[in-house]
Amino acid sequence: PSANQFSAALLERLRTDLQARMQARGFPVSVSIGAATFLKSPASSDEAIRKADDLLYAAKRAGKDRLMQEEVP
Repeated sequence: PSANQFSAALLERLRTDLQARMQARGFPVSVSIGAATFLKSPASSDEAIRKADDLLYAAKRAGKDRLMQEEVP
């Protein structure tokens, strides 16, 4: 599998495990994750955080409780 597929599988497992643990403690939550994979180093840490944040909010707008991931050239 590609690095992007590996990270997607890992992040999806994190998302579902976190949700299950919170629900087991009586906290029904949805978990959304935004993740950016940069093929080249981003110009700044702010750029990296901004991209991941944009993806997080895209996940929430798409119905929450999901992973949004993008490969950035």
